[in-house]
Amino acid sequence: MRERVLDSAERHGRDASAIDFRGYLLSYISDSRGDALNRAKREPFVIYMISILSDTSMSRAGFPKELRDNVNTLWRAEDYHGAAQAIPDELLAAFVLVGTRQDVVARAHEYHRAGMTVPLLQPVVQDEAQVLATIDAAVLYGSGSAAGDAAPDGGAAIAVRGPRVSGAPGLRHRLQGVYEITRPFSFTASLVPVALGGAFAWTQGSVALGPFLAALFAGLSLHAGTNVINEIYDVRHGIDSIASPRASHAIVKGRVTERQAFAWAAVCFAITILLGLYLVSVRGLLMLALGVLGVLGGYFYTAPPFQYKYRAMGVPLVFLQMGVLMTVGGYLAASGRFDWRVVVLSAPAGLLVAAILHGNEWRDISEDVRLGFTTLSGEVGKRAAYGTYVGLVLGAYVVLALAVMLHIAPTSTLLAMFSLPAAWWLLRAAERGYSGSSGDINTIDLMTARVHTAFSALFLFGIAFSSVLK
Repeated sequence: MRERVLDSAERHGRDASAIDFRGYLLSYISDSRGDALNRAKREPFVIYMISILSDTSMSRAGFPKELRDNVNTLWRAEDYHGAAQAIPDELLAAFVLVGTRQDVVARAHEYHRAGMTVPLLQPVVQDEAQVLATIDAAVLYGSGSAAGDAAPDGGAAIAVRGPRVSGAPGLRHRLQGVYEITRPFSFTASLVPVALGGAFAWTQGSVALGPFLAALFAGLSLHAGTNVINEIYDVRHGIDSIASPRASHAIVKGRVTERQAFAWAAVCFAITILLGLYLVSVRGLLMLALGVLGVLGGYFYTAPPFQYKYRAMGVPLVFLQMGVLMTVGGYLAASGRFDWRVVVLSAPAGLLVAAILHGNEWRDISEDVRLGFTTLSGEVGKRAAYGTYVGLVLGAYVVLALAVMLHIAPTSTLLAMFSLPAAWWLLRAAERGYSGSSGDINTIDLMTARVHTAFSALFLFGIAFSSVLK
């Protein structure tokens, strides 16, 4: 392009030395070139940019246009992880400056030597870490301190003094990252079953507040630790990436390192164990058994060697842990005894919690199968996965009705039926998702969580209200 501009200038009598060449150079900076390549390829904007490159751009860079067409097809199919995997490192590096600060500066000098008078470094991701890292690279470029180069203007190197600008996330960003991987918005799934057990004990006139609160906080800390471990291994396996629309991006964007995530998970599990030891001291060996099953089930949900989530056991395990075990544990902590009716009462909300996970797996079935992971949805196929999802949602209402008919649950718990309109709307969205509506299927887990919250709140109120009616 520069040669064509200069040729035209000469033909028209313009002074070539008066022409300035400037250009934007998209950049992505990390601690290593490999890490920068992997992270940049996960960015939606980078994937989109590669997917729309012109035939001329591809041929001049020495790549067949079929590479771009493949990325474009995957992008349009919303297979963002597949699109990222389809971009070769060499193709990305031809259009984006990727690597360490020194790598980016060296490439900027190549553009300068090729005739770009002023290379303009532009972070491809507009977050604080990338902006600050790009400023660092610009300072290095201007000072000519990278790879022993002189300053671009041929003069003396610029002396830069003052505080060093770093791309590392600050404390506020780390805390935001910890919040993101902990996922507090999901805590209703662990609060509800423990509260349900306590509410049933209250209707029987016996609640020990100390042990009940200990069980409540133990359930929360166990859930938090499980969420963090789940995040770590989903990122390790490539299930969660920058291009994943519903995933946390805290680890993949570097706001929290894997080591920091493991440390936070260890704190959460330690709190669970300490509270569990107190509960065992006041409630005995049955509480010990429930606690051991809870901690092991939470950690090994995605952690090796068991990794239940990746072996088609995620949905039944979530039903047992966040349905039966936590409800029985809440009742045992509050009352000091076991009642078989608590198991039945745990089923409706437990089925809806299982539906949240199953909806997530159903949505990601193609991606999980491509990555080689086995989920319940992947095992049974899309049609049966859709039927299973409908069965889990409707099953919650059917089990509740049967429990009332058999006088296991108080009649006032039928208040939960007022959430049926929301459930009907949810099932209509699931039907559209099964028919191919990506907009409906992409948020199926979030919509199911809202129905679970509404159902559970009404169910709990119904149990508590039953004691007033006595």
